[in-house]
Formats: sequence, structure tokens, C-alpha cells
Amino acid sequence: LASEHVLLDRPVSMCAFYTDENSPRSPALGVAAGPFVFVYRNLRPYFKYTVPPVELDPVELDVWRNLASEECDPSTAAELLVTA
Repeated sequence: LASEHVLLDRPVSMCAFYTDENSPRSPALGVAAGPFVFVYRNLRPYFKYTVPPVELDPVELDVWRNLASEECDPSTAAELLVTA
């Protein structure tokens, strides 16, 4: 373990990417957690973006709730989300 950083929420996505063309190239790591995107460079916190809240479509929200409560199967939920 090289370093440990506390996140404000549970991470849901990660992505490695390059921020510049300098040589030698060193990748940055983006971590999405809650309404934040944390960017780490050289194993250190580099930047924190706050994503503004987005209002969810009521039909889509209902489909996700039904899927979570197992009131519909995944294939039906996928069809409903495509047509929503």
C-alpha cells in the first residue's frame, strides 16, 4: 500500500487517463464518488470536481425502483428504459 485517501462517498467508477503530453507520461486517476469526481496524480489528490444535481425523469426513476424491489425483471426494465 503506497498511500491511502478517504473518499466522501462510496466509489462507483474509476478511469485512468493522461492530462498532458509531457514525457515521461504519467497517468492520472479519476474516481467518481457521490456528486464528486476526484482526480489523483502521482498518488496524490490533484483536483475535486463537484457535479451539479440533475433532476431524474419520473418514469425512469419508477423503472429503477421497480427493478430494485424485483417487481420487474432486467429485460423488461431495459425495454422500459429504452422507450422512456
